Amino acid sequence: MAKKKLTISLLVSGREDTTEKCLDSLKPLMEQVDSELILVDTGCDEKLKQSLTKYTDRIVPFAWCDDFAKARNAGLELAVGEWFMYMDDDEWFEDVTPIIRFFQSGRCDEYDQAVYKVRNYNDYEGTSYTDEWVSRLIRVEEDTCFSGKVHEILGPARGECAMLEAYAHHYGYVNVDSEVLRGKVLRNVPLLLAMVEDEPNNLRWRIQIVQEYLSIQSYDEAICAAQEAIGYIAKIDKRFVNQCRHVFETAILRALHSKGDDAEVMTLAKGYLEDVRNTNQGNAAICFYGLKAAQKGGFVEEAIAFGERGLAAYDAWQQEELGRQEMIIEQSLLFVKDVTKEENHLDMLRQYVTLCIQSNRMDKILAQHRNQLQQLLERILDNNADFFNLPKDIQTMLDAKLMDMEAAWLSLELSQWAAAVQVLKQRGIMAFEQAKNLIAAYRTKEDIRYSFFRKEYAAVFMALESATEDYETLVGRFAQFTEGTLEYYAWIFREEAFLGKMEMLSGDARAAVWLNRMFSCGEDDWEGKIADLREAAKCYPPLGNNIKRLAAFMKEKAAPNQENDKNNLQKEKAREAREELLRMVEIMKDKIRLMAGQGMHREALAVLEQVRALAPEDTELAEMEDAVRGVLTEEIESE
Repeated sequence: MAKKKLTISLLVSGREDTTEKCLDSLKPLMEQVDSELILVDTGCDEKLKQSLTKYTDRIVPFAWCDDFAKARNAGLELAVGEWFMYMDDDEWFEDVTPIIRFFQSGRCDEYDQAVYKVRNYNDYEGTSYTDEWVSRLIRVEEDTCFSGKVHEILGPARGECAMLEAYAHHYGYVNVDSEVLRGKVLRNVPLLLAMVEDEPNNLRWRIQIVQEYLSIQSYDEAICAAQEAIGYIAKIDKRFVNQCRHVFETAILRALHSKGDDAEVMTLAKGYLEDVRNTNQGNAAICFYGLKAAQKGGFVEEAIAFGERGLAAYDAWQQEELGRQEMIIEQSLLFVKDVTKEENHLDMLRQYVTLCIQSNRMDKILAQHRNQLQQLLERILDNNADFFNLPKDIQTMLDAKLMDMEAAWLSLELSQWAAAVQVLKQRGIMAFEQAKNLIAAYRTKEDIRYSFFRKEYAAVFMALESATEDYETLVGRFAQFTEGTLEYYAWIFREEAFLGKMEMLSGDARAAVWLNRMFSCGEDDWEGKIADLREAAKCYPPLGNNIKRLAAFMKEKAAPNQENDKNNLQKEKAREAREELLRMVEIMKDKIRLMAGQGMHREALAVLEQVRALAPEDTELAEMEDAVRGVLTEEIESE
């Protein structure tokens, strides 16, 4: 078969709800990059098998034998791509454009491997998640293969690694049944133990055993496995082993902390920190658990000390010669997410800073920590659709002026604001009120995000109905809806969009225009107001019930009355007479200007005195009279 640029391979195991979603997300990549798709069937039913044929004819049957590496290699052995990429059938990409550009631009020729992100969700709503870099793309060499019966890895990893800003959705960790998870662990551990027996020097398998036990909260087994590994590497002083050492140490600390033995956590953490072979990365992870244990036990000074040393170690680790790409690859190989992920560092930072604030030790919070705190705030907002509901410790830091809330808000996409507002809608008007007060506390600028919030708040407030509401209160709600809606759409559309048929505007925007016209009607023009209300109701039906109530109020105020009609007629005649007088005054002003321009100042003054008697409140006439008198005075003096 002719050589391809890329081979994409999946194990398909019968997940009907996600497999096609996964494959559909890969279509743009397969259409725009010279590639092939190989599916390794490890247990699909006939219906799913048939549907898979529309994606590829390269479907490899594989009899499951409790060996993920063998299954993966079944696809790799048939690959003709210069590059090989694999993923799971319960993941799907949001956008593969970064991967497409990697190959189309020729950047792929500069690298030997690449990583992208998997977004692991904590809930099915997608409001809480963590991103993890994964090594799933590699240039194929003669020795490229998968190893590991479980938690398989593709290698050997060598050369430069590209970081691709693509991410795949993964909901596989949401609400996993505890018995199902336990069953997987009991299946995996014997396989891992056999792998350790075959490859005692391969620390990856030892790490995986510890991780398996921790995942089902088998803390005693996790401690035992970690202690055995520490004993095995106790006398070894090699770079890679030293990078692994803290994985086992922190596993013990985590297990003891979960069991409530925080005194032992503090003792062991202090001992581990004395081992000069530990890396900065390792010391940061050890301090994380030391801080948690000290804080829980009420040892504030010890907690601050652990935090201070841990943050310094983390910063030193980030600045080491070890490149960011190499860090990502090594973390992926080691499967040490629990002790290296940035979330734990940020958690340590927020605990440390909170302790400093509570202990009046603000002097310990360095400038770099302020920058990190701002990043923490932005991260919290970015990863949480309920970001108006802030944790207490974050609010404490905001009160201490360690963070810039508005800067964090304005860094967000409008779509993220929309998601947060949707959460507020679900929680009700009181949640909106709290968010409104929060915005008022930090807002200093005009921005479309604030206008969007105001529009949505007004819409929710407008949707409320109360049979006991009076006319003025109801009018106030309509005014708030009108102003909020028009303010938001003014960011998006030009003025002409609000004229004529308004075909570009959404229903709520058109309704707001008609309501604005209603408010512009004369005070007693009830028929005009009611007509505008009818047009608003046509544009935006959700306003219907409240519009009916407002129209009923207006009809009561517009009830026919003979005396009112007579008074209105008299007022109309008086208004017409007044308008006629004003028109005449304007004509006379032109004549006065003409006379003054021809030097006829005495005549102009005489006419001015007569016209001012008709319009004594006209300031322009007063100014003209002063000017003419001034000229006459000069003429008299010159004579």
